[in-house]
Amino acid sequence: MKTLMQIYDARAALGHIRPDDAQRAILPMLNDLRTALHAAASPARRLGRAAQRLAGGPDTPPPKGLYIWGDVGRGKSMLMDLLFENLNISGKRRVHFHAFLQELHGAIHAARRAGAPDPIEAALMQASAGLRVLALDEMDVSDIADAMILDRTLRHFLGCGVCVMTTSNRPPDQLYRNGLKRELFTPFIDLLQSRLDVVPLSSPTDWRRMGAAAVPVFFRMDGAQFDQLWHSATAGHIQPLTISLLGRQLMFADAGNGCVKASFAQLCDAALGPADYRCMMQSVRVLFLDDVPLLGAGAQDKIRRFVTLIDEAYEARLGLVMRSAAAPDALIAADMQSSGTNRLTSRLAQMQSADWVGAYVLPVVQRG
Repeated sequence: MKTLMQIYDARAALGHIRPDDAQRAILPMLNDLRTALHAAASPARRLGRAAQRLAGGPDTPPPKGLYIWGDVGRGKSMLMDLLFENLNISGKRRVHFHAFLQELHGAIHAARRAGAPDPIEAALMQASAGLRVLALDEMDVSDIADAMILDRTLRHFLGCGVCVMTTSNRPPDQLYRNGLKRELFTPFIDLLQSRLDVVPLSSPTDWRRMGAAAVPVFFRMDGAQFDQLWHSATAGHIQPLTISLLGRQLMFADAGNGCVKASFAQLCDAALGPADYRCMMQSVRVLFLDDVPLLGAGAQDKIRRFVTLIDEAYEARLGLVMRSAAAPDALIAADMQSSGTNRLTSRLAQMQSADWVGAYVLPVVQRG
């Protein structure tokens, strides 16, 4: 079986990734974790743990998990995915952190409505059933409701023998910084630091910003190229589209050929969340996002939804064509920027790169 270093170097030789010394430095640790997870999943080890439980003895803890943190675009997700994709075990799951939280809140709500005596425990039992490895991408905590539930969630998964790995733009002790009642969140931070190996990825390069597309897909408000590309993509075959969300509907006046045109106000002023955007993207291959304004003081909710929209579009590998008041780096006022908005601009940079446009925009647009 090839090591992760050998797989990484082979991908680099083929030009699928650009080699990075900081990334290569942590590959041996990732390979050690893969070896430990394969050993833990062996039939002999599983039978041994079952016998221990029947005898009333302590269960064998899972291999220590992983917390990779660093600036946006440094390759954290790529490295976690490299490990995840090369785990030859059943019971593994990879999901965006905010999507996981959204699912968890939904399961808690359903369990509460069903009359479960402990809705959180019921939701966690459902989420952990049959699971051995949970990979969470982009951990970032900004909501008190999420902060309060995370400690119990992590303890439950670790107690069930699940190995947890995650990526983040922040080290554990910077999560939920300056948040309301943060002192109630510090046990979760302590748990992260004791049960997961915390690994900084200190590459100087934001790889998402490498390589501009030959065919531009981001335009300023004063240009007509956005409309020209829309008409080229849809070949004049435009009709309304209604997408069923969770208990409601989202209606678009203009859609065709797998493309949807929507204004920033329609998607980011309305009370939409991760599950809504994720549901929408099941019916869309290229999103034409129009009239993206400058975002300053008083636009916190719009910024949060914009970050979430782009997160979900990125995870769904959606093509994006955008018309905005300024370049992505200049859309959000300096005093409104955060790790979330840094991730936003980094992902927008990648979504206008030659690789992204060639893979997710041109195959649809050129068929129009």
